[in-house]
Amino acid sequence: MKTTLESCLSSSIRCYVELKQALGRRFAIETRVLELLDAFMARTGAVDLTQAVFENWCKTQAHLSPTVRRNAMRIVRNFCLYCRRAEPNCFVPDRCLFPAPHQAIQPHIFSDAEIARLLQAATHLTPVPKSPLRPQVLRLAIVLLYTTGLRRAELVCLLLRDYDAREHTLLIRESKFHKSRYLPLSSDASRELEAYLNARQKQHLPMLADSPLLWNRYAQGRPYSGEGLWRAIHNLLRSAGVRKADGRVPRVHDFRHNSESRIIPHSDLRGRKYPENRAVKDTDDSALSEVLQEGHQGIIGAVARCTDIGGSGFWRCRLVVIIHYLFCVSDWRPGWCMMFWRYSIVVSVGIFPRFEETDDEDHSQRCRNGTTPMLLRWPTVIPH
Repeated sequence: MKTTLESCLSSSIRCYVELKQALGRRFAIETRVLELLDAFMARTGAVDLTQAVFENWCKTQAHLSPTVRRNAMRIVRNFCLYCRRAEPNCFVPDRCLFPAPHQAIQPHIFSDAEIARLLQAATHLTPVPKSPLRPQVLRLAIVLLYTTGLRRAELVCLLLRDYDAREHTLLIRESKFHKSRYLPLSSDASRELEAYLNARQKQHLPMLADSPLLWNRYAQGRPYSGEGLWRAIHNLLRSAGVRKADGRVPRVHDFRHNSESRIIPHSDLRGRKYPENRAVKDTDDSALSEVLQEGHQGIIGAVARCTDIGGSGFWRCRLVVIIHYLFCVSDWRPGWCMMFWRYSIVVSVGIFPRFEETDDEDHSQRCRNGTTPMLLRWPTVIPH
């Protein structure tokens, strides 16, 4: 958080941010929004946050999407609710006046031909002094994004020590919601990563365990920034002629929406147009995918094998089967049942035999004990 706050809300904003950070939250986006509000009030000479001041500040956010503006207004409203604890008459924005969130963007599903064009375009890139491995770096970035479902921020934060050459896995540390997970690499992705590491070693570039996986010479070898990687891939998409149906360049996040990631059958529960293309969400959804990929017969068979379960476990097994039937077999899918459906899958992880992703018995035992994150399966093969 910046050190110079000048408006009448400076001390309150500082206390509010320190409180949230003391509770373990990063609070980076919220801090930035409150800083913008503080700077606006200082610039306009406002003596208090009123409805008129709030509306004028909202006009400065008019260039943003409705969802982003709504989120910024929600952050200010939460801050006002905090201030109301000490000032009962403090102004609090009305949520009814917030803009409605815009419709979710339909992701672009990359075809094998488009991925092949991207890899070919990356191979023909010219190295630059600040990025001597530019072709190999961008090629590896495309491969990992496409085959593992990595988020952009997760990719740029990878270190060399996160790659296990023996197990062919990547360790994603403290990602969304502070979760860590292992990602198994396909044979194609492993060969691509090994080729990149060999090229990096031949040029005598840093190979320390704490070195960034996507390395460049900017700022003494710091990792790529999220914006820098986005710009490089965006230019690569344009040069390869990869476009969406509306003529726009696909997002980097669209690599997570892969035609091979059929995570949830009948996922068009809310009328979506891409029923079988869902990206890996988190570790819990990976367990969900492993259950549903076997079909409803598989989960019913798992219950039948658990003949030694008694008491509440027996009834929880029945609950799993009933809810799974409602969502995957029948057409009756009330909205309130979604919560119980997710609960049934979580319960099944504790009742059914653990779905193992590796032949390593030691790793399997650690998964059962909860000391090692479960491996996610992403069976995509790199097109050639």
